[in-house]
Formats: sequence, C-alpha cells, structure tokens
Amino acid sequence: MDVTAFRCPRCHGPLNSHTEHLECETASCALLFPVVRGVPVLIDESKSVFRHSDYAGDPLAKPEQSAVQRFALRWLPSLDLNVAAKLNANMMQALLLPDGAQPRILNIGSKHPNGAMSSLYDHPEVECVACDLVYADGVDVIADPVSLPFSDGVFDGVLVDAVLEHCIDPEGVVQEVHRVLRPGGYVYSDTPFMIPVHAGAYDFCRFSALAHRRLFNGFRQIEHGVSSGPAAALGYSIQSVLLAFASSRRSRFAVKGMSRLLFFWIKYLDLLLAKRPGALDAALGTYFIGERLPQPLSDHDLLSSYGGAVPNLYVRSDRD
Repeated sequence: MDVTAFRCPRCHGPLNSHTEHLECETASCALLFPVVRGVPVLIDESKSVFRHSDYAGDPLAKPEQSAVQRFALRWLPSLDLNVAAKLNANMMQALLLPDGAQPRILNIGSKHPNGAMSSLYDHPEVECVACDLVYADGVDVIADPVSLPFSDGVFDGVLVDAVLEHCIDPEGVVQEVHRVLRPGGYVYSDTPFMIPVHAGAYDFCRFSALAHRRLFNGFRQIEHGVSSGPAAALGYSIQSVLLAFASSRRSRFAVKGMSRLLFFWIKYLDLLLAKRPGALDAALGTYFIGERLPQPLSDHDLLSSYGGAVPNLYVRSDRD
C-alpha cells in the first residue's frame, strides 16, 4: 500500500518514507516509525500498551498452531453460531455499494478472514485497508486503533469485528472510528457479552447490548441485535467449567476438542431464541450497524433503546 495514504498516529501529519522507517513531517512531532517486513508499524507509544520494539527481531504474531490444532479447528464443530452474519453482510453491501460505488473500507482486526464481513472486504469493487496489531497475510499497517494513522473522513466504512473487547480504551477506539469516517459513513461492530476470557492478558471488556449501543452514540442506529445468542453462551460456559480443571496447554486443547464434540448442538437453539427480547440480556455477542452523525446522542435518549426483557432498575411511580 502507498505510504502516502498513512498519517502520523499522534498528530495526523504526513510521513516521509525512508529505507527502514517512516518519519513524521511535522516539526513539533518528528516521530519515527519502523517498517518491518515491508509493513509500517504506526503506533503512538504514548497511547498504547504496545511498543515499536515488540515488532523488532521476532515480532508479535498469532501463536503457531500444530498440525493437530489446525486439523481440529478446521473439522471440529464450533460452539458459536453467528445467526445474523449473512443478513448483516448483505445490509452493509447495500449501504456501501450502491450502483457505481467504489467504497474505501478500513478493516480493524483484519485477522478474521472468515468473519461476518468477509464477503464485503473481499468484494472486487471495495478498496479495503487492513489494520491489525499482529502480522498476518494481507495486513497493510500495524496500528493500535486507539490512534489510527489516517486523516479525518477518509473512509466510507469501518469494520470492527471482535476487537473492542481487546481494547483498554474502547471509547477512544470508537472516537477514532468516528474521526476517520466521512460524514454519513457506516460502521459495523460485533463484540461479545457473555463469553469467558479468550485472549489472555489482551482481554479487557464486555458489553451488554445497551453498552454496545452507547459506545456508538455518535452514530444513527440502522440495525442492532444479537449476533450469537444465549445458547452459544451456554456452550462456552460449560466449556469454561471444564477448562477450570485443566492445568496445561495440552489438557486445555483436549477439553476444548471434547467440548466441541459434545456441546456444539446447543448453539442451534439460538435460531429460535435470537430474535426474542430476552436473548439480548444473555447473548454471547451483539452487533451494531450505524451511520456517522455530526453530534452524539444523549444518554437519556439512549436509555429508551433498551430492547431486552429484564424489568428496569428504576421505575416511575404513579401519583395522583
């Protein structure tokens, strides 16, 4: 990807390209950013838990999987079922790809090649910029999404799939998403709620459906609902009980394989449950599709968007 498309993640100034690094042209900033294996590492260390040194020598990457693990991940049934993936992908395509459009999309967390939006960022009419914190095939830039290395308003759409739970500052990430989207641009977000820790130390947050909506209070809601329901959450909870007895990587792998074989069928109950109001209150995960607004909604207005089935904690009493 042409480096002129990138900006300094701290001041958003242009970058000069050198052999092994990029340099911010803003005199008061003048930060240097390494280029490792041909991929720029555009991380503002003042806002991130990651350091440029993490990508030198043997850089951060996803853990290597054995042949047995790869086989198991490919052929064993999953505990999860995204009941809204196809409909959401079609909706985002309709929003971003009207006749003749050639949208530019930022895919944050691009290590999900088989995610719900894969048909969108693989579309021949879409220019997709892949941003991640680890090296993987197709990654254009290493960056922490709390300080994105792009100018304001340069994207028509942003995809944030299974990312926000791994961010120390999810509100800051969503503010950055809002910044880099053009006015009227679209966002797709999917984030977990009732799911155990699944990324070790890099796992920080969970969001109820309403908390997920509040993160995107700078967006008009187009669609919001359950991506993976309470039945999938139950399957993962059972697996977590069994994992509590495991004391090694090998035993954890065995427990996960056994759980998939024994409990994969539970997720299909979500085909019946996902549209019920109570599913929002115990979903494995929820999705949000929205359009960028110039001004955020108030928290008072957001409260009225609760769509679950649990009675409110605070109610108005009728008085004569």
